[in-house]
Amino acid sequence: MKGIRNELIFIVLLGLTGLPVAFAGTWPKIEGALSEWRGPRQITLRTDLRDPLSSPEVQELLKTLLEKSYIVIPAAIGTPAGEGLALDLRISGDFPVLTLSRGSDGAILAFERRQGSAFAKPPDSSSGEAGDVFSGLIELSGRPRHVLFLGRDSRDGFDIALLSDQALERFHLSGASLSRTDEFRPPLSTGRALFADAGDLTGDGSPEIAAVWAEDVGGIYEGTDSRIHTWILGLDGNSFHLLSPDLQGYARILGGGGYLQQRGVFAPFAGGVFPLLQGKEGFAPGQHSVSWGQGNLFGITPSDGTEAIAWDKESRLHVVSVKTGEDVPGALALQDLGDFKGTEVAVRLESPEYRSGFEKEDRVKETYHALPPRVATGADGAIYTIVRGRARDLPLLGKPSGKDQLVRIKRRSNRLTVEQPFAGVDAYILDYALIEESGNLEANLLLLNEKEDGTGKAYLLFQRASR
Repeated sequence: MKGIRNELIFIVLLGLTGLPVAFAGTWPKIEGALSEWRGPRQITLRTDLRDPLSSPEVQELLKTLLEKSYIVIPAAIGTPAGEGLALDLRISGDFPVLTLSRGSDGAILAFERRQGSAFAKPPDSSSGEAGDVFSGLIELSGRPRHVLFLGRDSRDGFDIALLSDQALERFHLSGASLSRTDEFRPPLSTGRALFADAGDLTGDGSPEIAAVWAEDVGGIYEGTDSRIHTWILGLDGNSFHLLSPDLQGYARILGGGGYLQQRGVFAPFAGGVFPLLQGKEGFAPGQHSVSWGQGNLFGITPSDGTEAIAWDKESRLHVVSVKTGEDVPGALALQDLGDFKGTEVAVRLESPEYRSGFEKEDRVKETYHALPPRVATGADGAIYTIVRGRARDLPLLGKPSGKDQLVRIKRRSNRLTVEQPFAGVDAYILDYALIEESGNLEANLLLLNEKEDGTGKAYLLFQRASR
């Protein structure tokens, strides 16, 4: 009974992972031996992994075995198998190794060692292309909220950055290998990652980074209020170096230019959007605001000198004039892009409201304002953003359903059309980074999470664009 109970728990937990697992190659020798087996259809799946369910290899194997109507009993390496078969999974270096044996006497029926990484094929730096699609997921430690592509490095992979509540971390990504090279930790006691952007602000061919955090202050009776902090950082070899003091406002990098907007006393955004200019003390906001910066720095993205893409009140994208902010007739994306709820800014109310009673604890003292999903302009001039097609946990099934997807939005005559250059994923997309080569979009890097609020397990997924 204990083995059956473990097996059922194992199967249920796999169903709750809800993440896409697509793997390069199969196990032909193992599958051949399984097809020829005429004994009891029971397998003791033994592994030396600390957390088998988080392993893509285990997920792949379990899916295959269940499809072949095997009863699967998870166990540690060395556990007696009893009747049926024993399947041992070990990781030798970076490669998984499988051994299939007969449970009754331990006779080995098949042995196989996967010669390629189960997660990804390393990018081919000599070809000048972005490399093949990751064939699995790279699990991340911590809870990053934003991902940035910083370019190819001098070795055989990519240079990326991840922003979390605690730090901005820089990594070298090559195939399934992710190694940290540096980090910047903001001097905040209660920091929350809000946003990160990258672009060449200095014109030297190397990107700079704008890293934005919120610091929540206040108490139980005063309410919570988010102070905004931003630093501009440059890349020096494998290290970060500061290019600004704390700018104390929101920042974005668009088309090689940096922009800053302040938070209001009782509003999430206030005043105009100002360009970031480089001076002796580093980057600082200029004196004159830009024409398109009206209302919300993250709610509008200029597409050229006359028009911008903006979110409306129904979370739809439409085209507005950069001079007047008025809608361009007919230029609206009719497709429902879903209810994306990004990181939030707490804004204290000028006049607290009462929820039910009249005690201090009954007062509503702040409101929370969620940032929209990232909107990025590609080298092709198109707009890219996230469609939130994944639904929250269903009451009866206990797991999410639907897919999130990165889409391309193009202006065609007087309307916006939505294209799908990338496949949907069975996970929540928190952020993405476009990977472009010679002015063409080659791929993207998705930051995924099991939970909508980013508190679940986090993963990276590489997707090549369809032509």
